[in-house]
Amino acid sequence: MKPKNITGMDINDPVTGSKMAFRLIEIFGGGDYSRMHMIIVFGALMLLITLIGGTFGVTCAATASTGAQGFGRDLRIDCYKRVMSLSIEQTDEFTTGSLVTRMTNDITQVMDFIEQFVGIAT
Repeated sequence: MKPKNITGMDINDPVTGSKMAFRLIEIFGGGDYSRMHMIIVFGALMLLITLIGGTFGVTCAATASTGAQGFGRDLRIDCYKRVMSLSIEQTDEFTTGSLVTRMTNDITQVMDFIEQFVGIAT
């Protein structure tokens, strides 16, 4: 019996078939070329690939978030040290609320950028 795909065409035919599909059916399907068996085999393979992709996506997002949080922590520490080293005259130019709001907002914006950049780059 010639192996056929779901539409009934010969899998080995170079025009209508797929050598990769033929090999996958042989490896995962044990050579059973029934239509329902092929649907189950390829459906299971698609689910497996989706789960693997989802796992890597979550791992990438977690890594990007951890890196951005660490960078934000270091940046806050450096900003705090810089503000503490300012003279009295320099600190009188800013209100405390203005300084805290600027630092919080700016550092959060930088962290969001880094998280998105690292998430896209990986």
